Amino acid sequence: MRVFVTGANGQVGQEVARVLKGESLYLATHGTDDVSDRRIVETIVREQPDLVIHAAAMTDVDACERDPDAAYRVNEEGTRLVARGAAQAGAFLIAISTDYVFDGDKGAPYVESDRPNPINVYGHSKLAGEQAALSETDRVCLVRTAWVFGLGKHHFITMVLNRLRQGEPVRAVIDKYGSPTLAKDLVATMLRLAERKATGIYHVAGAGSCNWFEYAEHILKSVGRSHPLEPIQFADLNRPARRPANTALASERLPALGLSMRGWREMVEDYLLTHESTAAGPVAT
Repeated sequence: MRVFVTGANGQVGQEVARVLKGESLYLATHGTDDVSDRRIVETIVREQPDLVIHAAAMTDVDACERDPDAAYRVNEEGTRLVARGAAQAGAFLIAISTDYVFDGDKGAPYVESDRPNPINVYGHSKLAGEQAALSETDRVCLVRTAWVFGLGKHHFITMVLNRLRQGEPVRAVIDKYGSPTLAKDLVATMLRLAERKATGIYHVAGAGSCNWFEYAEHILKSVGRSHPLEPIQFADLNRPARRPANTALASERLPALGLSMRGWREMVEDYLLTHESTAAGPVAT
């Protein structure tokens, strides 16, 4: 199988490369292949992939708020061009989207049939990207996920562990909820969806939900450490972009394919066991 991967330096891209290392891979990064450059279409067509995994995105929520043009250029137009390339190459497309297409006011986990209503530029640009992909090809699976953690990038778990090692308290938000998702599980499910040529929208995220404080508590519990935790409100961070209150995801479509996701706590423990064997030390005193 020939696979074309955008965002190959990110957590999802690196996991795809790890899992599919025996396949014929084209790993596109921002440094080599800018998805917002029209030449990406020609590159995809030239490579003639069977599968395109579109993981490239502008994901810094506050940066998107400060520079909407850049956000739409990457998240909407970049997705449009990658989808166009996939269509012209006759490839199946998996495109990654986000829980932030929702406003967070439902009061329960969002499923695929819920109506999107983003409240920040990042969410709006990613929703526009979904629509752009669907306008270019009908051989597309849009995978919405949330709070991804894995190799290749600083994320909440690494922040908590760094604070632990440095002996610094952890400040964690208590009024924003979501579904932490291990990149390994995300990619495994994406590849199963690709095998089935499952089209349309699928929610692929860790089962259950938590706020950032509960997330930090479980990380520390999993490495067997007590450590100062400071609960804060999101407003205390003075960020430029609004965040939805609760964008936990669930799926009404995965079970029909015999697929399910592990709970987010199990995913955290798996990551710590596999990638953070020295997580509990040395600790500053």
